[in-house]
Amino acid sequence: MKLVWTQFLGELPQIDPMLLTARHSTRAWNIKFQRGDLQSLKKPSFYREARNPMDQLSLYRFAPVPGDPESGWIFGWDTVVDCVPGPVVGNSQHLTYWSGEGVPKYTDHSIATSDVGPLPANSYDLGVPPPEYGPQVEIYFDYPTTGEIAWTWRKRLIWAYNNQAEFLSRVPPNAKIALILIFKRLREDPRFPELVDRTIEAAKDALVRPMPADDEEEEPPPEEGEGEEGEEGEEEDHLPDYEEYTVVDRDYVVTFVHQLGSLQMEGPPSDPSPIIGVPAGPGWGVRVSNLPMPPAGDYPMAFKRIYRRLYSGGVVQFGMVAEVVALEEEYIDIIPDAEVPGDLLVSTFWDPPPEDMHSLGVLSNGIMFGARDNDICISEPYLPHAWSPFSRYPVPHSIVGMGQADGNIVAVTLRNPYLVTGVQPGAMSTIELKMDQGCLGKRSIVSGSFGCCFASPDGLILISGGGSQVLTEGMFTRNQWQTFNPASMVSTVNEDLLIITFTRLDESRGTMIINPRNLQAGVRFTSQVFTGAHHDGLLDSLLVYDPEQRAICLWDEGEKLPYTWRSNLNILPVPGCMTAARVEADSYEDLTFSLFIDQELKYTCPVKDDRLFRLPAGYRHRTVQAEISGTDLVRKVCLAESPYEIE
Repeated sequence: MKLVWTQFLGELPQIDPMLLTARHSTRAWNIKFQRGDLQSLKKPSFYREARNPMDQLSLYRFAPVPGDPESGWIFGWDTVVDCVPGPVVGNSQHLTYWSGEGVPKYTDHSIATSDVGPLPANSYDLGVPPPEYGPQVEIYFDYPTTGEIAWTWRKRLIWAYNNQAEFLSRVPPNAKIALILIFKRLREDPRFPELVDRTIEAAKDALVRPMPADDEEEEPPPEEGEGEEGEEGEEEDHLPDYEEYTVVDRDYVVTFVHQLGSLQMEGPPSDPSPIIGVPAGPGWGVRVSNLPMPPAGDYPMAFKRIYRRLYSGGVVQFGMVAEVVALEEEYIDIIPDAEVPGDLLVSTFWDPPPEDMHSLGVLSNGIMFGARDNDICISEPYLPHAWSPFSRYPVPHSIVGMGQADGNIVAVTLRNPYLVTGVQPGAMSTIELKMDQGCLGKRSIVSGSFGCCFASPDGLILISGGGSQVLTEGMFTRNQWQTFNPASMVSTVNEDLLIITFTRLDESRGTMIINPRNLQAGVRFTSQVFTGAHHDGLLDSLLVYDPEQRAICLWDEGEKLPYTWRSNLNILPVPGCMTAARVEADSYEDLTFSLFIDQELKYTCPVKDDRLFRLPAGYRHRTVQAEISGTDLVRKVCLAESPYEIE
């Protein structure tokens, strides 16, 4: 009888060893399968020194240059952080966002890097808070001092001043309001008392003399006693022509604008000011005072925008009238409605993200997402600072973490996962996937081209476009799975493989490797572990923090690890004795063959070449297993009762 093993596969611990196929193993340790042969997994190779003295739980490669593996900086956190590149148009400044370190934050190349100390070196809190209070308003009139309009207003003021009783009874209501406000304005403004006094003293002269031409200088008021006779000295004591103004209602809001490099971020508006009636005529306006001051916090405050309510075709909107510096306290608005710029207020609901939001992620359509308690939070597309309260979707159970599957958001809770679909932040749909499988640990959640996976009590759960399943159902029983302490699992992805580090209850550690697209390949284990990981597409490598080297390393790119592969348990038809073996390998520098008879080690020898070698004889057995260990690449193992059966 001859046994041949080739096209090697991993373990399926759930299946009885006697029922495994000839390709599967009962022990697959430190092995890498490529083209069906046995290869040695490698140790992590040193890449960068860790800037943070603590164990790194989260990593991110910032601002790498394509084609330059030594470029970029490594961000490291000793907390569980979700870090993503910013979905910002023209992101040449490498805007990067993360959650998990207190308030969600962001940074760019101008502030993130330094030669010493942990990275990122500096950051800002994400979002633009609304002003704490609204502005105040009062009527403003810009009294002209030269020209025809100035003379007209002088006549009106003087007549009203000298004929107050008739003024109050004859002037139309809107005009009366206007003149009273003008008087009040002129008396209170420190620029005008001198002008008012001079106008009143020169009343008779001002009311009768002709207007000077534009190129003529205005003559000074006549001296006392002059102009008492003749046409020019006659008193014209009547109400001058006066149009009736339309009074319009105005109120204002203020927004803060933050800026980092070329990125401008506008926040939600303040409470509106009181509504005030303003005559709609030349020179009339509003003094907008008590402008809110910048908020406390770590923000790149740039300036403030002032918006005025506009009425057009029955539609009420706020239009921007000015941008003022961050510490400006007041603004005079004399812009007619027709001349207000076309910038309308669009940031009404652009709130900052919740301060305790976690699990930040980003979709290909520019939408960012996160979670807070049992709320799924969605940002405006391509606006990472804008999180509308109307784009939040509560689910019945607390959210452990978030992931992605086929372009959709996956919310993993303490009970069931939820799929969030849609392209508009305010019109998303949530679908509950009824599995009764809660997530045991946020760090077990990982997303890849296959979907989103997380650790549950029964096994590893996969959420994909095809639905949901217990991915490891054919690999481990529930009891076997529990021995790995799934609450401790830290998951990542490399080369489309799931790589999961675990810490057993006895504090021993290990890592399992699963191909989610080929579950029949089984599971492999390795002694190499990590505390934090980040897959880098430009390096096409997995960055890990190696607690043994206490450094940032590249997974599977160092020295070869000694591997062990033990075959399935083969039952002989009748008791027999295997007397010969042969191993085909690329080299024979470090290769050992072991024979297990009835599940006990019977014989071990080094393999020096591809020639047949003899095994001990003189005994009979019912079951047999072959084991290969070392670092050499192996393609085939043969075992036979007679040397003549081996090619």
